[in-house]
Amino acid sequence: MEFENILSIPTCDLTSSQLKDMELLHGLNKLNPNVFSLIKKRSKQTEFRDKLINYFGNTCIISGIKNNIILDECEAAHIIPVSLDGSYEIYNGLLLSRNLHKTFDSFLWSINPNTFEIECHKDAGSINLYPKDCLVNKLNNNFIPSLTYHYNEYLKLNNL
Repeated sequence: MEFENILSIPTCDLTSSQLKDMELLHGLNKLNPNVFSLIKKRSKQTEFRDKLINYFGNTCIISGIKNNIILDECEAAHIIPVSLDGSYEIYNGLLLSRNLHKTFDSFLWSINPNTFEIECHKDAGSINLYPKDCLVNKLNNNFIPSLTYHYNEYLKLNNL
């Protein structure tokens, strides 16, 4: 749900708590216009994560952990960051455990867009424990443009 739609809800349908929240947000927006922008981004991130959970079947695509308790440990990782015009589309995302997400965003490992195999820096941490070809059957050619960006950055930053 886009945040703009919330503003069009008749106030009679809102609880007093929701009205107070809206008043607070409206007041904050007068002080800082970026408040609504931040809320919309978080809303898109939640929707993005839900799409990746459905696409990858509630499973970290590297570790294979599939458990509702652990699910909260999985994060939606953008292959091309949104700050660099990356999208919220499925083919710009991976469902990863927190530690793998952090090392992916730090370019300590990447996915070769030609082979879909993991390539990693020697100090990349737990990613080194997984088979390098564990993604071959989980990704498809639609991921290649985003993976190419990440892989090239990985090579450049690691002087490879």
